[in-house]
Amino acid sequence: MKLSVLVAAFLFTSGLGVLSGQTLEVIPSHILTDEQAAIRAAGLQPNEHVTLQASLLDGANARWTSQAEFVADAQGTVDVPHQAPARGSYNEISAMGLIWSMKPEDKRIFRYSQPSDFAPQVIDFQLIRGGKPVANARLEQRTLAEGVRPIKIDGQLQGMFFVPAGSGPHPGVMVVGGSEGGLQTQKAAWLAARGFAALALAYFRYENLPADLQRIPLEYFGQALAWMRQRPEILPDRIGVMGTSRGGELALQLGSMYPHIVAVVAYVPANVRYAACCENMQAPAWTLHSAQPVFSQSDGVAAGRDCGRAYARAHSADFWGGRRSVVVVFNDRRHREPAERFSFPVCS
Repeated sequence: MKLSVLVAAFLFTSGLGVLSGQTLEVIPSHILTDEQAAIRAAGLQPNEHVTLQASLLDGANARWTSQAEFVADAQGTVDVPHQAPARGSYNEISAMGLIWSMKPEDKRIFRYSQPSDFAPQVIDFQLIRGGKPVANARLEQRTLAEGVRPIKIDGQLQGMFFVPAGSGPHPGVMVVGGSEGGLQTQKAAWLAARGFAALALAYFRYENLPADLQRIPLEYFGQALAWMRQRPEILPDRIGVMGTSRGGELALQLGSMYPHIVAVVAYVPANVRYAACCENMQAPAWTLHSAQPVFSQSDGVAAGRDCGRAYARAHSADFWGGRRSVVVVFNDRRHREPAERFSFPVCS
């Protein structure tokens, strides 16, 4: 009787040892937002089916989740960067698939909110075996790289200037937002992490600036460009503009006006000038010398196009090595910026 109890106790504790032998790791555990980490699980049975779950709370306290089922290899490991899941939130080989496939639990949420004050985004992972969590790991994604200095800009200009680590001067980028208004600090901080002196420039819906994208004087951006050219941290002959959506429209507009802009990155832009956004659609979005440029009043004239390849190319160090740039424009010529106005190559 005592022997059978001892054998049962041995088997029970051995079983616990197997259950507690699984590991989940994320290497490295702290990365910048455009870097990759390797997620690996070990201590499993060969060909065992397990689930990896990911969750985060964004800057608006909304929970985002994803999960994927994997099959362990002959050594009892799951190596996410080199394995496609059997099923789940995504279905391809991707080191960061559990992150980019996340969706909000609340179906009313449609936009991810960055953590405030450049706090890192914390992502928690769980290894699920037999319906129970057996291991966990954590990843922190940082926007503000070590050594990057954010400087608040007040006065005639409103924004945040991000100075890269290391000795300058550096290529400069003006970062403008779209119809959401405010400051594009996360994008500017990311650029600074990669060696660009980036000015996140607000032009409406921020502090004492206009509340709406309506009758914004383009001279304001000319003042910002002049300010950038005078900064000792910036190479005055290596300045570009980056914008998204309505900001892409603005970036193209500025590229056609100011010859000392040597790069324009227009991400999902329109190919025409649109009217004001978003209440008074009959008013101009932009003015120049107090006059209103021609703008399109037709709905759906300009469909945004994905300029991701141009976006990535324009951010490469080699591309910025010379006076070359990428501008994305489209075939509709109504109210578009004539290509001959740009002082650099144009790709259509």
